[in-house]
Amino acid sequence: MDSLTHGLIAAGLAYALDLPGLIPFAVAGAVILDVDTFFSRVFDGRPSLYLFTHGGIAHSLAGAAVMALPAWAVAALVASAVPLFPAVAAPLAFAAVLGGAYLHIGLDTLACPGLPLFAPLSDTKYTAGLLPGPSILLMATSILFLVLMALGAIGFPEMILPYAAVIGAFLAVRLAALLLVRADQDAAGRAVPTISPLRWLVIGETPEAWTVGEYRIGRGMKEATTWMKYRDTTAEAVAPYLESPELRRVRYHSYITTAEREGTVLVVSDPLRKSGSIFYPPYFSEARIPIGDGVRPSPRAGNGAGP
Repeated sequence: MDSLTHGLIAAGLAYALDLPGLIPFAVAGAVILDVDTFFSRVFDGRPSLYLFTHGGIAHSLAGAAVMALPAWAVAALVASAVPLFPAVAAPLAFAAVLGGAYLHIGLDTLACPGLPLFAPLSDTKYTAGLLPGPSILLMATSILFLVLMALGAIGFPEMILPYAAVIGAFLAVRLAALLLVRADQDAAGRAVPTISPLRWLVIGETPEAWTVGEYRIGRGMKEATTWMKYRDTTAEAVAPYLESPELRRVRYHSYITTAEREGTVLVVSDPLRKSGSIFYPPYFSEARIPIGDGVRPSPRAGNGAGP
């Protein structure tokens, strides 16, 4: 979700709980995690730091706690300089910031491709699979309510219930669609949402290939496309390179990956993102690493698992 939606949800929740003094702190915690949008300017040149990206380590359970500290300090400074809200004790204020940060994580886990909740210990992503990344509709809804408040057409207290109703209805439709896809035995595999709640991608896997089919609610499954995992190479040949930073970064951002040897270069890519079938995340959909003489595989080589 976008930062504006995160902030409005956090503010509305604090107000609904009759804790107006916590609004600036809850909002600070809810938006601070998206500062990692700027990480790429610093860390993209170092593949080993691939977790320092938007939706990466800052969106983990440990990362959110670290990010909450500067957010609390800034919010406390602003609240003391501009006393628009009732004063609150420092421990309660920090709890509100941390709560806003974890609320942010909870909402973002609704979207694909998920968050590395246990980073830096693990880069495995977790997602409920309801949304295809950031939602344009949710952002537009938040902007609309914000404009209405700015124009005086609706006050903040009066906004909370209709805003919550719109958000709740949107997520309910998405959840119902996901349940329908999973209930259809013809849609066996991992369901990935698209912009339309009526259209889903269903990913299946064998040791040799990926199958990706388009499922439309009410119409069923179209014929699946097959992507071979290996071309001009083998799982055993690729395994020693899987732990290289470049390949780990591509695999971290990808839904599926394929490996192909082009002379002395190993190309690992996500064909779904490269073809435009999935738009998010838009970066690092391919890595090319030399595998000729003189190139030594990572000492943390795998055991023959697929790319």
